[in-house]
Amino acid sequence: MRSENHDEKALGAREFCLAVAGAGIIIFSLSFLFLSFGRNVKTAKSEIVLDFGEVKVPILAYHRIKEKIEYPDGYSIDAFTLDSHLKYLKENGYQTISFSDLIKHFEEGKRLPEKSVIISFDDGSVGHFDLALPMLEYYGFKGTFFVFSGALGKESGYMTWNNVKELQKRGMEIGSHSVTHP
Repeated sequence: MRSENHDEKALGAREFCLAVAGAGIIIFSLSFLFLSFGRNVKTAKSEIVLDFGEVKVPILAYHRIKEKIEYPDGYSIDAFTLDSHLKYLKENGYQTISFSDLIKHFEEGKRLPEKSVIISFDDGSVGHFDLALPMLEYYGFKGTFFVFSGALGKESGYMTWNNVKELQKRGMEIGSHSVTHP
């Protein structure tokens, strides 16, 4: 039986998880603007670690995934680099969870794998579907895709609504970035 204190903690955890999902995108963006200024950036990833005492979950946030990077911009990585990140996670025993899984942990007591990680993709670029999705599936991972709906099927370089439906059908979590990119 839950106590009122547990319910308040769960509600706070849910709000915190949702806020971190959005904040992670902002932190990722700002950190790579700062770190990549004037440098040849080989990787574009960010890690946030949620720490609720006994639960620590790294969150990796990616923006653009491209076959090849001609002009490093701090937001893009090539497919080879993403593959090396996923390979490292697999070889070191990490298991992906979704933000929903993390919320269920706090609200319902759902157990999380000892080495949990959240892998998220921001904006809904077509590289997420064409390049990242097959790699995630190869390694047996799930990802969370934050898309802004105004670009879907309308702007070059972004997924279509059918791509998003296919991601969901294949077990990926879909989150809203917004209607327009802020």
